[in-house]
Amino acid sequence: MRKKLRIIGDFSPLLILISTALFLARCEILKSPYMHNRVVHFPIAFSIGSLIFELISFFNPSFRSSSHIMIGLCAISSFASYLTGQSASQNLQKKEDFKSKKETLQTHEALGFTLFIISSITFITKFIQKLKTLSSLLVFLCAIVSVFSGYTGGILSHR
Repeated sequence: MRKKLRIIGDFSPLLILISTALFLARCEILKSPYMHNRVVHFPIAFSIGSLIFELISFFNPSFRSSSHIMIGLCAISSFASYLTGQSASQNLQKKEDFKSKKETLQTHEALGFTLFIISSITFITKFIQKLKTLSSLLVFLCAIVSVFSGYTGGILSHR
């Protein structure tokens, strides 16, 4: 009995991430085309915050768990941003200057989905002690992807 609980316990963070993603996918409020503007800043803040805590954890290992929590929140919020971005994308396609922004939109969508995938993988690798170096590199990669995604989003909304 204890072995079964331990197996479930090992996968509980992954189950939480998946169940949260499934819940967010069913939320009607996230389908509003204007919700993306409100949600989009969270993955950027969480990924950069995770990077800051990751850098601090090299000097003080107790901050490693803070980085872990932040990257998990980044994964969840990037999925919410991706979902809200689908509605915002449909709204943008109705505008007359869409043709000039189409390539930027595709890049922005790809970066947003990439951030979700990488932050989810990073969240999972943080549980595996042998992958400590890899997870630190992935946190850095998440911060870079979020900055570029934010940049392309800024181009779409302000030009």
